[in-house]
Amino acid sequence: MTRRLRLISAALLALGLAGCGGLHHRHGGMGGMHGGHMANPLAPKVVVANGMVQVDQQVLYFPKGVANVPITWTLPADSPYTFAPNGIQFEPRAAEEIVRCQRNEKNPREFSCLNLHTRKGAYAYDINVTDGKVTLT
Repeated sequence: MTRRLRLISAALLALGLAGCGGLHHRHGGMGGMHGGHMANPLAPKVVVANGMVQVDQQVLYFPKGVANVPITWTLPADSPYTFAPNGIQFEPRAAEEIVRCQRNEKNPREFSCLNLHTRKGAYAYDINVTDGKVTLT
């Protein structure tokens, strides 16, 4: 079983047990801690390290009954990278659940989506950043 499939399987199992909804980043993560504090599912932190895009939490969990959840991913202010216009791309089955995804035009180191959170499920997504020459996923 591939690492991605194991992570998605584990996330789906956890969601089924907890009755929550979640979003799953398809690539590397930095763990549940970031800068000595617990990661916030409303404000995931993204960094580029050794040419790899990483996020401070592999899965974003949202409690049952919480709807219309705004999520804003951020890159460090001093990062040479910004979000590509398609900075966060969800798998197709999330199309009616994760909406209004857009880069902040005033601060391209921020990218936001709205999680309607109307049904249980885990949705995989990719993060796309660019330094103006190269786009990383």
